Amino acid sequence: MWYFAAYKDHYSLSCPPPFTVFRAFEKELSRSEVTKSAIRLPLDEPVPELIGEMARYRAKQNVETERKKDNQGPSGPRSDRPRAAQTR
Repeated sequence: MWYFAAYKDHYSLSCPPPFTVFRAFEKELSRSEVTKSAIRLPLDEPVPELIGEMARYRAKQNVETERKKDNQGPSGPRSDRPRAAQTR
């Protein structure tokens, strides 16, 4: 999920935590003003293709997070395989 806001001379893109996407693309974002949760981009320049790459990165993170949640139960990881019978 991404949020955007438009201002007189720029627009901002932000996302909810975690903000790992900004660290992952730190080098590519070095020309932009970046805060903890947002990127400030000038209105007079085209939208960078980097935004699409960042969105795909963030979507992949979201899928992985949901997959981890689905595999965790109240007592820890769950398996779809039946448990072996215990012998005493």
